[in-house]
Amino acid sequence: MAIVDLKNENANRWMKDIIKNNMIDEAGAYGWMHDFGEYTPFDAYPANGDDPFHNHNDYPNQWAKVVEDAIAESNATHADQIVPFMRSGSSTSPKHTRLFWMGD
Repeated sequence: MAIVDLKNENANRWMKDIIKNNMIDEAGAYGWMHDFGEYTPFDAYPANGDDPFHNHNDYPNQWAKVVEDAIAESNATHADQIVPFMRSGSSTSPKHTRLFWMGD
């Protein structure tokens, strides 16, 4: 398991390209569980130098935003019908996702 540093522009683009190119455009996925975006460790310093404590709490928002951006940039004919669902969330992530699953 690994946590992608989404504050690193190259890593963010790489993750977005996987979602956009492989999941949506190539595989034709119109729904999936976009899981494991709960947090980053408190000692994980993001590439942009942000405070690791702030990044810890902001990561669910970043995780939701990367999939939102990938959908917007995809070649999907009906991108408005793509429904990834999230388990993790923060106070600001609902503006970036379409559906939440409340967990186990």
